[in-house]
Amino acid sequence: MPTRHARTAAAIGLLSLPVLASCATAYAPAPAPVTVPAPVTVPAPVVVPVPQPAAPYPVPQSQTASTTGCVASYETSQSHVDICGTAGSLYYYGSSDSGSLVLRAYADGDGYTTESNDGHVYRVDGSALTITRYGSVLSTQPVLSASGS
Repeated sequence: MPTRHARTAAAIGLLSLPVLASCATAYAPAPAPVTVPAPVTVPAPVVVPVPQPAAPYPVPQSQTASTTGCVASYETSQSHVDICGTAGSLYYYGSSDSGSLVLRAYADGDGYTTESNDGHVYRVDGSALTITRYGSVLSTQPVLSASGS
């Protein structure tokens, strides 16, 4: 019966150089190095202007104080207002640097008041144009000139 040393020697003999060489060739070659692509550059977002909503009624092409059918005209330092139509159907034609607006208008005491437009109500008389939203005053513009009021 082999001794403990003999068994160890036999086991070491299994790991001799020819055996190790044959084991090493049994493995596949190492994979090629992985190349990392360059970072992707993302372009800046494109800003698209949002169109402003249209007026509730068509805005006439010409808005002058001498427009036929106007019953009153008002001028402030920031706005121009014409009230046109007949007693049964008046319209408020307002214009300023920020745009134009056409709304139904109603005689109100010594002036005119528009219907609500997204909570905004416009009231004009010989002394001022007052713009409110849900009852809170946003702007009061003194009238510089008035005709037909």
